[in-house]
Amino acid sequence: MSRWKNKFCVSPLCNLVSFVTNSTCILAPGDHLSPDAVSRLCSVLSCGAEVESLFLVSDILDPSSLAIAVRQNDTLRRLSVSCGNRAPGLVRMLAESFSPRLERLDISGVELTKTEAAAIARGFGRCTGLCHLGMHKCVMGSVQEILRGIGRLRGLESVYLTANDLQGDGVELLAKTLDQLPKMRELTIHWEKIRADGSAALGKLRGIGRLQVLDLYNDWLGDSEVEAISAGFLALSVCALRTLNLRSNSIGSSGGVKLADWIARCPCLTELDVSGNPIGSAAAVAIGKSLESSCSRNNLSVLDASECRIESAGVVALLSRMESLVSLTSLKLAQNSAGDTGAKAVSDFLLRSASGTKLMELNLGDNQIGESGAIELAKGLAKAGSLTEVELKGNLIGPAGGAAVLDSLALAGSQRINLVELQDCGIGDRGAEAMGRLLARRGCRTVGLK
Repeated sequence: MSRWKNKFCVSPLCNLVSFVTNSTCILAPGDHLSPDAVSRLCSVLSCGAEVESLFLVSDILDPSSLAIAVRQNDTLRRLSVSCGNRAPGLVRMLAESFSPRLERLDISGVELTKTEAAAIARGFGRCTGLCHLGMHKCVMGSVQEILRGIGRLRGLESVYLTANDLQGDGVELLAKTLDQLPKMRELTIHWEKIRADGSAALGKLRGIGRLQVLDLYNDWLGDSEVEAISAGFLALSVCALRTLNLRSNSIGSSGGVKLADWIARCPCLTELDVSGNPIGSAAAVAIGKSLESSCSRNNLSVLDASECRIESAGVVALLSRMESLVSLTSLKLAQNSAGDTGAKAVSDFLLRSASGTKLMELNLGDNQIGESGAIELAKGLAKAGSLTEVELKGNLIGPAGGAAVLDSLALAGSQRINLVELQDCGIGDRGAEAMGRLLARRGCRTVGLK
């Protein structure tokens, strides 16, 4: 039994336990687990099986026995309690079983009382090995109790918070707590309405220079919030940031320019996502200039500036600044206004830049590109032998443009294409025939031709 490293799937419909080799987790899906199923689950945990991860996504009618079994298992490294677990005392009992061996803890959609949250916070004192904490869609009051206990997790490296209704005061509390954690490297906050006071608190983090991942997706950030957060980075001579995600906020032109100054202090940046922000052409060009002038030109592999209200002239200027980037593998500029002029700029970028032969993913969907723009783009695609994903949907490139693009892709390389997206492009029969030639030469996992 001690040699088992299996994935145990407990079905509430038939109450059977099935074993899948080469995995190390227990997954309990469904609405309710019968006492018999819970008993089997507990037997596996308590008899010495090497179970590294436990995912609970069902109601557990008898939490006490499960908590005891968790406490007895000395191999458990990851514990995830997901929505549906409303059994009285389950989380509190599991918290009492926390041990130094636990490395990852995720709590999602669980209706925690303040008593249970306080029990979790106390349990953190025993979690000397915990390096990741995730909380998703939990009640604000209980989250605050847990945030106060995070300071005990001296080895914590990453925090992931999603839709907990933290708002500004909750983020302030989080920031104060994170200042106590010397190993903190990754901070992810989604759907939390950070606002001005929370942004100011994040900008004042003493350990902001150690962060390698900062992910602030859809957090109600505007120009003033970005300025407040960037202040902390601008106070540094250099920072360790590798991933910056500001997707789907409300950052405008002035915030985008301030963001460009911020990026200039991030020489290690490998992934940048500013999509879904109306930054406009001027800010996009400023960002390109920062990428060109900083050491990140040697490291940046992913850039997503989709839906940023970038006009054709802005696309041209942005790409001209990016020709010195040597590691770019993914470029997304969808839902802007590149037009035929912008499409030619993309082609020139593919032909001239150091990244042209390395680019694997290109998204120019919904960019007002016509037939002539597609024909120009095809010239660059012919030299982009590493491309495996190309999206042009929503551009009326017509049969000639579609055929030019697809024939260029067919001749550009030999590896299998993962995705070609040409929905609503009007490529007609001629384009479909070119698609057939592409499929015959390189193959394709996913094709979109609506």
